[in-house]
Amino acid sequence: MDCIELGLNFEWTGVESSPGVCYLFPQEVSKHLKTRFDGPAVYRWNLFLDRPGDLGVFYVGEADLLPRRLYHYLHPGPSQQTNKRLKQEFQERSERGQKIMLQVLSFSPFDFGNHSFGMDDLENKHLRRFLEAWLTMYHLSCGHELLNK
Repeated sequence: MDCIELGLNFEWTGVESSPGVCYLFPQEVSKHLKTRFDGPAVYRWNLFLDRPGDLGVFYVGEADLLPRRLYHYLHPGPSQQTNKRLKQEFQERSERGQKIMLQVLSFSPFDFGNHSFGMDDLENKHLRRFLEAWLTMYHLSCGHELLNK
C-alpha cells in the first residue's frame, strides 16, 4: 500500500491595488497590481462586512496570470459563465454592504511523495489546480460557504 503525506503551511495575503492598499472588487486592475502580481497564483475572493473572514464566504481559484484573470472577472466575455456569475454575485453583495477582497496564497516549500514544491512551481498548472482543489476542500471542512460550483 502506498502512502503520501501532505502538510502545508500557508497564508493568504491581500493583493494590493497600490502599495499598502488592498484591492477590493470592483476596482480596475492598476499598474501596481499588474507589476507586483504579474504571474501565476492560487487566489481567493474573501467576502466580508467589517473584517476579512468575518462572513466565512470565499471563492478559491487559480490563474496562470493573475491580472488577466482579474480583468476577466471585471469584464467577462460572452462565453465566460463563471466570470459573469461571480461578477453578478459580487455586485449584488457589494450593494448589500459586503466588501470583496482578493488574496493570494503564499506557502512554505512542501514535500509530496518524493517531490518538493515551492512558490516558483506555481508555473505548473497541475500544481495550481491541486492546491485550488485542496484549499477548496479545506474551506468546506471548516464550514465556510464557498461560491465555487
